[in-house]
Amino acid sequence: MASIIRIKRTTTGGSPGQLGLGELAYAYTSATAGSGKLYIGGGTETSGNASTRVVLGGEYYTGLVDAGGAGGTLTTNAKSIPVLGVAGTIDKWLVGNIQLTTNTISSTNTNGDINVTLVIIVLQLHQLVQVQ
Repeated sequence: MASIIRIKRTTTGGSPGQLGLGELAYAYTSATAGSGKLYIGGGTETSGNASTRVVLGGEYYTGLVDAGGAGGTLTTNAKSIPVLGVAGTIDKWLVGNIQLTTNTISSTNTNGDINVTLVIIVLQLHQLVQVQ
């Protein structure tokens, strides 16, 4: 006979109120901060309540992964994690108002300028000569 294993769950979102050490809980509402996350009780347990709740994962985090189909295509969704394509590449990279594509660095600045600061460090090497 199969057993049913259930973890604590909530539809109110946020970290679970009471969670024992090693006990799992899932908050799965999408309208509340802390929702869509899987928690486990950690730290020391006092009267059945663990001192910390550790986030293990959940839909909140998997929803951040932006695979763009097979990966390799960056979308402009805020708070997304880009995924490289099978060749280890991505079609573009955005940093502030700088965009790096295949072989072009461009700016979205109104004047189009890209400021580059170079720091050059000169190392002086001394050769040790041994006299025999």
